[in-house]
Amino acid sequence: MRIVVLATANEDVGLLRCATRTGELRVRWRGALIPAPGESRDVELEVVGELTWGENAGLVDEAPRALGSDALVGTVEAIDGDLVVLRIDDGLVLAEVLGQPPSAALGKSAFVRPEGLEAWPTGI
Repeated sequence: MRIVVLATANEDVGLLRCATRTGELRVRWRGALIPAPGESRDVELEVVGELTWGENAGLVDEAPRALGSDALVGTVEAIDGDLVVLRIDDGLVLAEVLGQPPSAALGKSAFVRPEGLEAWPTGI
């Protein structure tokens, strides 16, 4: 996923406010050097914290997008046990979601509201 850094909230721990083509995110940067505002990077997003269907994950009638620091909405591409693959824009986000997924979730929009998001630079 391509991000553009809008602001650094806390350089000591790498908290960034970023823009994507589908909305804004707040992430913890996991690369060696923290990018400056205005710089763009390709990243892999990692969902932090426990997710459970019906609590902080579920189906929605919304287009895939980033919802600030609060949630992600993506199209369910695959479910394999507890692993859920969400497509958001041109990227894929893998999340472990406990519990029974809703029936016919594949191809539908789903949200996840993790404790946090980490951005790992891909080097692409």
